[in-house]
Amino acid sequence: MVEFVEYSDEKIRIKLPKQLRQERSKRFFHGNLIRGKPKSNLMVGIDIDLDDQSVKAIKEEFLQTEIKNRPPDDKVERLGPCEFGEDGLELLTSFVQPDTGYTFYRWDMIYSLHGSYLMMTIMGGGSLGEFENMAREIITSLTLLSPSQSKKSSGAAACSKIKSVKSGGLRSKEKACLASALKSLPEELKYLRDPILTIADEDQDLLGCGEVDTTLLAEAIEKQAVSHPSGFAAIQAKGLEEWLNKNSSKNDKWAGPVWFVMAFLMGYDMFAEGTQ
Repeated sequence: MVEFVEYSDEKIRIKLPKQLRQERSKRFFHGNLIRGKPKSNLMVGIDIDLDDQSVKAIKEEFLQTEIKNRPPDDKVERLGPCEFGEDGLELLTSFVQPDTGYTFYRWDMIYSLHGSYLMMTIMGGGSLGEFENMAREIITSLTLLSPSQSKKSSGAAACSKIKSVKSGGLRSKEKACLASALKSLPEELKYLRDPILTIADEDQDLLGCGEVDTTLLAEAIEKQAVSHPSGFAAIQAKGLEEWLNKNSSKNDKWAGPVWFVMAFLMGYDMFAEGTQ
């Protein structure tokens, strides 16, 4: 599950996936939602306070799209009125990358919000449904700030994490038991030590609900995937289970993060396939 953060400046407030980073211009963000998975790349660009001449030119460019000669792998998915804001126009296109076969989508839209025109461009991969769901969450979160709201936002850190209520991770004693047990991990599984300890800091009541941050765990597995054959994760999950079963207190609370990581490994190959 993607975790969102809040970006705000003197004029806008918007929710963005936390993996995105601000680049180049003031309101241009991009990043890879899953490291090593090109199809999880996402880009968001926002341009506000457009003048009438720019609005007219952008709309004319949209409407000329279907007339132009387009590469065979470049397709117009949708062109027409925009459902967001007022007096808008949208253009949704797809492009199949020849060397990988990945399909990327680009959703351009221009519309009026509270009397000001803005243009937003979102690019990403996956299935069309997955891409649109992600994009809609971003689009509908956009708020234009009033002067009074702008003063409150000035000086705030861009892309600061939205606070969430958590009951906390493992207690100190339980985490100490976990850290001690992890010292005996087999050599081929030692790369999982830090990710497991990170999971131990998450809300243990949310394990398995898709609400915990698995970024470090996913990155660690992706690094292994570079030098391991397909299906390695399931094999390592079995090894982790065998290691844990040798511990007499494997059903105590300290072992929860280990069981979670084992399940994550078991589902990794299927999950990775679905994001390619």
